[in-house]
Amino acid sequence: GTFTDGETVTVTATANEGYEFVNWTEDGEVVSTEAEYSFVITEDVELQANFIETYDVALSVNIEDSGVITGDGTYNNGETVTITATANEGYIFVNWTEDGEEVTAETEFTFVITEDRCFVANFIAIYDLVLSVNIEGAGEVTGAGTFTDGETVTVTATTNEGYAFVNWTENGEVVSTESEYSFVITEDRNLTANFIEIYDVTLSINIEGSGSVTGDGTYSNGSTVTVVATPNENYAFVSWTEDGEVVSTEAEYSFEITEDVELQ
Repeated sequence: GTFTDGETVTVTATANEGYEFVNWTEDGEVVSTEAEYSFVITEDVELQANFIETYDVALSVNIEDSGVITGDGTYNNGETVTITATANEGYIFVNWTEDGEEVTAETEFTFVITEDRCFVANFIAIYDLVLSVNIEGAGEVTGAGTFTDGETVTVTATTNEGYAFVNWTENGEVVSTESEYSFVITEDRNLTANFIEIYDVTLSINIEGSGSVTGDGTYSNGSTVTVVATPNENYAFVSWTEDGEVVSTEAEYSFEITEDVELQ
């Protein structure tokens, strides 16, 4: 407008949506960075209000409480923006996506903004798999570790000499009787490989051709073993002995095994 010499003048710049006020300039020189600028007029003045386009950066996560994201907000056109994703406990970061397309697999992404952007930080749950054995030294187990949700996991139990594999249990419940067990993991797991001691039963006869014996083999600790001696014609069964000591005079002899046994 038109003002008298020495009058105080106030000019105001109001940014429209999508823009931000930068400064007032006169002949290319900045005279104020305030949107509302007051001065005493002593000559004709030509002021220019300078605005810049602004854009929004919107951030979200694919799983609630899976991680923390930073960098959302409003930025000036051409400004360098950095967004970061930090996984919470129990999760790992996968990637940043925009409109369903992967932008980067890095947790920190820097770009120059020229339009509105909307990113999703994608995380995936991870689970711990803990393995143990019921009898120390009975065998070896492999497959423990940390795995991503939905991953197929294989655990393996290998028996040491003198033992046999029984099953895998979790919280006392049998989950598999196979030494190699595969499953899709969807939660923390704690598996126990159960082994049992095994013993050999060895049978022999004192006179070759005098009869036959059955029941030799390998048995689990505490199982009941039955051995049978059948005499051939012109022979009679006398006894079962172990280390020269008579243990039974019955041709059919049953006992609970707790160690290797050699019977004659």
